[in-house]
Amino acid sequence: MSGERLPNCFSSTPLKDFHPSKDFGDGILSDEEDTFSLLSPIYHDSFDSDEEELRSTPDQQTTSPRERDDSRLSISPFRCELPKAISEQPAASPTLSAWEMWLVNKAKEERLKQEKKVEKEHLLKERKEKQEREQEQKKLIMENKIQEWLKLKTEQERHEQLLKQRKEEEEMQRQQERRRETEQKAQQKYKDWLQRKNQEKIEKEKKEKEEASLKEEQEMERRRRAEEKFKEWLAKANEKSKASPKKPSYPSSPYDKSYPSPSFVNPIPWKPIHVPPPEPSSLETSSKKPLKQRKSQQSLSNTFRLRKTQSPAHLQQKR
Repeated sequence: MSGERLPNCFSSTPLKDFHPSKDFGDGILSDEEDTFSLLSPIYHDSFDSDEEELRSTPDQQTTSPRERDDSRLSISPFRCELPKAISEQPAASPTLSAWEMWLVNKAKEERLKQEKKVEKEHLLKERKEKQEREQEQKKLIMENKIQEWLKLKTEQERHEQLLKQRKEEEEMQRQQERRRETEQKAQQKYKDWLQRKNQEKIEKEKKEKEEASLKEEQEMERRRRAEEKFKEWLAKANEKSKASPKKPSYPSSPYDKSYPSPSFVNPIPWKPIHVPPPEPSSLETSSKKPLKQRKSQQSLSNTFRLRKTQSPAHLQQKR
């Protein structure tokens, strides 16, 4: 190996293989890396030895442009590593003291706690984000459902309002039609009643005229018959007056011819009987009597006087 030329990135400082951790996030080192960093600063990737700088400078000066291009292509963000044959050889682990072992174990525990904490926070964060996403999704679903419900509700209310308005219009039309029919029936009934009343009035007037004409005819017939009877009676009375002799008591009126002539006439004229005036005591008693009794007494006295005046005439007639 002494005759072979070492690569440009070779150094006497032992290097560790770089294997990016897949299970942990940025800033978290594996057990091997953490132990490596605790043992010595020279094993850290960021440490560059003086020998490497010294070796790299003459090589860079003697290299050709083609080699420079190859070296640029081979350089990566990480440190150059030895060939696989060298890197695969296990490095001798140095012996650690009790304090260093405690530090290593403490670092491991702290790292595990930190990993668990980070993992827990990460899980909590994911769970919270998931819950927030679910809540947002539920909120969106609820809002969509509310919007749909409001839309259906407004549509239903509009439909119900239209149905109600249509029913009210139909009810108003029915009422107007019913009112129109009742008015027509009332007008027809009034016309029939008025026609019937006019007919009854005409018939009544006609009947009254017929009755008046009948009464007039009956009155004329009665008068005609009365005139005929009167003429017959007058003719008979004239015939009787011609047949009977005249006497001093012969009546002058033609109506007196129906009575027979008196057979005796009193030559002394009649005089009223003197009645003495009543005494005051009798007047007081008579005033106390009821009116009906006084009237009955007056009528009796009048009839008595008439009987007295008529008695001679009746006696003459009886004779």
